[in-house]
Amino acid sequence: MLRQTHIIFGAALVTAVAAYGRWSAAEIVIAIFTSSVGAVFPDFDLSTRHRALLHSVFALAAAFAVVIVAVSLLGATVIENAAALGFALGYISHILLDAVTARGVALFYPLSKRFYRIAKLRSGSPGANRILQAISALVLLLSLLRWASLM
Repeated sequence: MLRQTHIIFGAALVTAVAAYGRWSAAEIVIAIFTSSVGAVFPDFDLSTRHRALLHSVFALAAAFAVVIVAVSLLGATVIENAAALGFALGYISHILLDAVTARGVALFYPLSKRFYRIAKLRSGSPGANRILQAISALVLLLSLLRWASLM
């Protein structure tokens, strides 16, 4: 999928989670920002075996562990926790989106080189990206409206 599709899908996932929690506006903004980082982070494996090394559950766990340690060193306030959760949700959203492509993702790399997929969308397809972006924008909007109604 395109970078912007990953970013808006990650933001939609964060706002959906926030809509069912008691998040402040500042927490949501921070989490959306860090979800954007998490949503593009797995694509830094382009120089290695793409959709393998950084697209695995092991890389996700390692990256999240590093973020948790960093958050702990900063004092683990509510804002830092929202930042860590935003990064993790962005990362998860990236793996989910790539799992709906024809190639899929190597979820258990390096233990297994098998690629898993949920669907067979073409990652570069303008139509598929536009549809996923539109759905993500709708989820984001509806989630923010739900969140606002709870405040």
